[in-house]
Amino acid sequence: MRFYAIDREQMEQQREERLRHQLEIQSAQIEGVFQRHKLPTRVAGGQVGPGWVRFDLQTQLAAAMERIQQIKADLRKVLLAEDIQIESKQDRLQIQVAQPAPEPVNLLDLLAVVPPLPVLTAALGWSDDDRPVMVDLNTAEAAHLLLVGNEGAGKTVLLRSMALSLALHNKPSRLQLVIIDGDAAANPAKANELAPLNYLPHLLTPVIDDWAGATATLQFLVNEIAYRQEQGTTAPAIIVMIDGVDQLLQKDGRERQESMRQLVQQGAAAGIHLILSTHNPGAVYMDTLFKASFPARIVGKVADQATARSASGISDTQAEYLLGQGDFLALAGGTISHFQAAYIGGTDLLQAIEPLYRRQLPVLLAHPTTIRPVLAPVPAAHDQPTVRSFVADENDAVSFAQDAADDPDDEISFLDDIE
Repeated sequence: MRFYAIDREQMEQQREERLRHQLEIQSAQIEGVFQRHKLPTRVAGGQVGPGWVRFDLQTQLAAAMERIQQIKADLRKVLLAEDIQIESKQDRLQIQVAQPAPEPVNLLDLLAVVPPLPVLTAALGWSDDDRPVMVDLNTAEAAHLLLVGNEGAGKTVLLRSMALSLALHNKPSRLQLVIIDGDAAANPAKANELAPLNYLPHLLTPVIDDWAGATATLQFLVNEIAYRQEQGTTAPAIIVMIDGVDQLLQKDGRERQESMRQLVQQGAAAGIHLILSTHNPGAVYMDTLFKASFPARIVGKVADQATARSASGISDTQAEYLLGQGDFLALAGGTISHFQAAYIGGTDLLQAIEPLYRRQLPVLLAHPTTIRPVLAPVPAAHDQPTVRSFVADENDAVSFAQDAADDPDDEISFLDDIE
């Protein structure tokens, strides 16, 4: 695993930029809703506090209050907010929008403060000593990676972050992705949290969530190994992410087991790397297959000490005491590192993917990708703001400034000097 020093001033500037962008978008969305109700409105100021943003509006107050419930429902929809409060105060209408709690580690904030990542290096999160943690799949110790943890450990969230960080730092000509959701294949009713990755131009095929597709894809990869061995090539690199690999191997999976065995044993030498997640590392076939082939492991919360030992391959990691929700141990090269996994929300994910999607190029392998759906514009990210202030200017934009530190309520006051 790699650790990086960080520039905290740069990180704070990045957070300010993200907050400014969020407030610009939300202001425009609010004004748009009122205009659809034929009520010309401007965001004129307000306050930002922990967990909420309050907007002061200049509008036709009496007319607005008569249609307040319908407006409130529309605002909740466009702002993606569970709770919105609207009230009149003095000569203005105030809208308070609940903001989601801050995520412990935002992937985009993390990537903004690290140097350009080497090829095949994926972001993992923050270490205990407050440094970004990465994994380099181009090394012998981490050519394949096993991710273990109970439901709720944060495995799927970490896979999403790793996939996006790889895509953002590698062109499709150098790196391509195959993603298989074994949990969704075993339970079609299960929400597919990996589906937004379908927009990545690096994918050889849309996210696979059925047994037949998984079987065919693994066989394709085995055939690709043979082809690369004949041609003496390892490019482009292919990263194969499988969420719920235990489901994939145990559900009438003899054919998939054989394909997986060949991928584990021969894939890395051919430029094909595996990132596999499981909640059952002690399954007989998995233990036999992975014990010697996955020296690099990431272990989240597990049920007991025995599972922790099976997951990590060593004793006394105390993984059974991890908290879940992205609380992980990274084991590689004889060292153990404790870190909090990076998180990427659905809105942030689509915003980060959009530039990649717009300039995508054809894949280089023989099997073409399926045509992907059109990526629609998405609203801005809803990151929890720090102590900041912004104000609408004469051009209906939103300017941004550091608030004075003498606010006893740790809130932000909008400037109130709009004409």
